[in-house]
Amino acid sequence: MSSTLYKRKTPLIVFLVPAFIFLLLFLYYPFVQNIINSFSDITGLGAPSAGLNSPWYANYAALFTDPKLRTALFNTIILTICTVVFQVGVALILALLVDSIRVGAQLFRTLYFFPIVISATALGLMFNLIFLYNGGMLNQLLENAGLIAKSIDWKDDGLFFGVLPHFLVTMFTPVMWQYVGFY
Repeated sequence: MSSTLYKRKTPLIVFLVPAFIFLLLFLYYPFVQNIINSFSDITGLGAPSAGLNSPWYANYAALFTDPKLRTALFNTIILTICTVVFQVGVALILALLVDSIRVGAQLFRTLYFFPIVISATALGLMFNLIFLYNGGMLNQLLENAGLIAKSIDWKDDGLFFGVLPHFLVTMFTPVMWQYVGFY
């Protein structure tokens, strides 16, 4: 029992060459170009390069001495920890709840998994409407329930329950909601 697919190489080449060309044009070339540009002297967004920096590592020296880098790294670590802890925690609770019911378990599994198929763009737009300052769904809900007197700016530095900044909550909530069904 030998396969004729591997004896004839033409179909393989016909299907693989366009894929390799696509990878070269849209993945590998931009990757290499970004590495080259990281050593170049570029004054502004969209401006052409003035050549390589006089010390070739000047951009990286400026990056590592920037005080905002520490804040960005700290926020990234907090965001990663919160997302992982809450995703696994909520997924475990939902899995235990679905496992304990007899009727409709498949429906709940499907509903929990459904957010994964929503595109990131649609998800971002949906949660932007939820967290809007003026007229956002969450602020309207909290105001109508009498829990807050005025709208909360969910994208500022204020603290959520005195623990996490609002902007971190607005960043990890969509990610957690989208991927909790996968876990």
